[in-house]
Amino acid sequence: MLGATVDEAQTQIMTFARNANFILEDRAHCLELLEGHGPDQGKNQRYIVGAAGASIGRTPPADIVLADSEVSRAHCRLTLENGILMATDLNSTNGTFIDGVRISAPTMVPVGAILRVGRQSLKHEWRTHREILQSDEFDREIGKARSYVEALLPAPLTDGPVKADWLFEPCSKLGGDAFGYGALSGTQFLIYMMDVSGHGAGAALHSVAVMNLLRQRALPGTDMADPAQVLAALNHMFQMDDHAGMYFTLWYGVYDTASRQLRYASAGHHPAFLIPEDRSQALGLIRGPAIPRPWPTSRPARRFIFSAMECSNSSRPMA
Repeated sequence: MLGATVDEAQTQIMTFARNANFILEDRAHCLELLEGHGPDQGKNQRYIVGAAGASIGRTPPADIVLADSEVSRAHCRLTLENGILMATDLNSTNGTFIDGVRISAPTMVPVGAILRVGRQSLKHEWRTHREILQSDEFDREIGKARSYVEALLPAPLTDGPVKADWLFEPCSKLGGDAFGYGALSGTQFLIYMMDVSGHGAGAALHSVAVMNLLRQRALPGTDMADPAQVLAALNHMFQMDDHAGMYFTLWYGVYDTASRQLRYASAGHHPAFLIPEDRSQALGLIRGPAIPRPWPTSRPARRFIFSAMECSNSSRPMA
C-alpha cells in the first residue's frame, strides 16, 4: 500500500493507490509490470521510485521483489540523478536490459523505455498521482472482468470416460479467447474452442455472450449435437454488422463415448489434432472452411489437443 509521499525518499510499492496520501498533481517515476512469470504473472503492479532509489532482486532485502528464478537476489539498482531515472546492473547472472540492450554501466532509463529483468518487463512511466490513481482503478475493473471470464471456463476432468486438462494463458490482460466442454446428453460430450477478433473489453464481452449461449445450450431451434447446425445458428445470430464489426472463429465437436465417434465442424479456427498415447504422430482433424464430418476414435488413450494462435509453448495438453 502506498502510504506516504514520494518526497520521503523511499521506494513505495503500490497495490491500492486509493489509500495513498499525496498531492494529486505531483509527478513520480514508476515502473509498471507488463509481463512476467511466477506468482505475480497476470497481476497489475506498479512500483514508485522515490528520491532514495530502489533495488530490484529475487528476495528481500530488495525493495522491489520479483519472484523469478532468472532474477538474481541483488539484480540491479535504480537511482534518480537530477530527476532522471538511472539503472545499474549489480553483476547479475542474466543481465539487465533497457529496450533490449544489455547494460554494463549506469544507464538512463528514458520515459517509456522497457526495463527487462529476468523474465520480467517493466515500463518506465512519469505520471501524476492522479493518473496513477485512475490507472489503478481501471486495472482493478479489468481484473474483475478477467476473473469473471475465467470463472466461466470448465474445471479439469480427472474421472469418467472423458478426461480433460488445460492451460489458459491469454496474451493480454483481457481478450476473447475461450473454450468449454461438458456432458450434452446420455453418452454425448460437447467440446468447443473460440477466438474473438481483437483484444480488450469488447472482445471479452463478445466471447462471454457466445460462451453463455453454448454453456446453457440456449441456441433456439438448434440440435446442439449437430455441429453444422450450431455453427449456422451462431453465424446467423452474430453477424459482424450487428456487433460493431467483431467476429470469431470456432471449433465445435460432439464426442459419443459409446460409439467412440467424434462429429465436429470448424468455422475458420485452427485445426485440432488427435494425439496417440505415445505421441508418435499428430492427425489433423480439419483444415479449411466449416465442414462437419465424423471421425472414429479406436483407442482409449488418444486425446485431442486444440491449437490456438496465441498459446505459448507448453508440455501440458489443452482441452
